[in-house]
Amino acid sequence: MSKIVNRTLDFFEMFASQKKPLSLTQMMKILDIPMSSCFDVVQALEVRGYIFKLSDRGNYYPTNRLFEISSSISNFDPIFHKFDAALKSICNEFKVSTWIGKVQDLDVIYLLVNNSDHPLSYTVKVGDKSRSLYATSSGKAVLGILPESKRVELVSEINFSALTPNTILSKAKLLKDIKNSLTRGWYLNKEESVEDATAISLSFKWNDVDFILTCAGGVKHMERILPKLLESCKKSIYEFLE
Repeated sequence: MSKIVNRTLDFFEMFASQKKPLSLTQMMKILDIPMSSCFDVVQALEVRGYIFKLSDRGNYYPTNRLFEISSSISNFDPIFHKFDAALKSICNEFKVSTWIGKVQDLDVIYLLVNNSDHPLSYTVKVGDKSRSLYATSSGKAVLGILPESKRVELVSEINFSALTPNTILSKAKLLKDIKNSLTRGWYLNKEESVEDATAISLSFKWNDVDFILTCAGGVKHMERILPKLLESCKKSIYEFLE
């Protein structure tokens, strides 16, 4: 990947994590890059209006230019435009975290995320990828999308590692789990990647691209709401595809 693109993105992620103006010296130390490289990126971003000098001491901070551009992009994002309200509704009604991801090779890239404030064992962020092919509901959904021969071949190459005491560690058991999931129409991760957390995933295709809708919450909470939650998820997907 391009070093200069990665370095530029590192700058914005640095400010997001530090949450304060930074000097060139501080940036250089945080990013562990030469002063000359740090200065080049800062100068380019300042000229383009993405960063400004806050004081004569040389403290810098991003302008709202990036926010304005990203907002303009989001306003015309078809996934955001058609699914955001539905995901927020599911999140608020059922007190679960919800997210939509695009299948890319054997990964799921999360595009739209609504994390509930209800106590959960794990949440995700936009741009994150699924943690595992065999221990998450979204990973199982990716395997379920594949032709059976390809799925069997891929599962045979997996090096299983226990993330929790409930992680599936058998190739045969995983293939059976996916086969059952295909029959019922949804995928389950019950404390297989994080203890005390359950997630369900449903896959769907739009414009010849595979997407996965996932909901996650505490085990007991998810068991109580599962039938109605699944119904709401299926309804949201159906309305999206209309």
